[in-house]
Amino acid sequence: DPAVVFTENGLRFRADVVRGQKTGFFLDQRDNRARVGALAAGRRTLNVCAYSGGFSLYAARGGAATVASLDVSAPALADAERNFALNADDPAVRRCPHELLTGDAFALLPALARESRRFDLVILDPPAFAKKRDEVPGAIAAYGRLARAGLGVLAPGGVLVACSCSS
Repeated sequence: DPAVVFTENGLRFRADVVRGQKTGFFLDQRDNRARVGALAAGRRTLNVCAYSGGFSLYAARGGAATVASLDVSAPALADAERNFALNADDPAVRRCPHELLTGDAFALLPALARESRRFDLVILDPPAFAKKRDEVPGAIAAYGRLARAGLGVLAPGGVLVACSCSS
């Protein structure tokens, strides 16, 4: 098994360093994940493009009322579930209901909006939409579409966290 278990800010994570994206975990988001944890208390939280659930787990530990992890990759969401299990000794993580939503964010977010599902904290952390200069216009449009879709499920007074890793 090429997976390793490591600790970040007191939470344990499993990362597949051979088959995972980049290192198998996005270490550059450590401070942002901690900030989400500080914002999450009592909030219904949706983590979009959740990958292995880093933001989701921080939100749960931070006292989120519920956490939903949305990703197009079922294996990534299985890793998120494993990461929750690794931290089941934390009472807040253990108490927090964790829902897995598998599918494309551009299709699922509008479907959730039509179902009147609303969240108090929405995290948008998509993969890079641009890796070269000529991809920038399309990336800007995609980030805009994702932000509008995220706002469509954000409850009044909620918090939207938007990240970008385009180079």
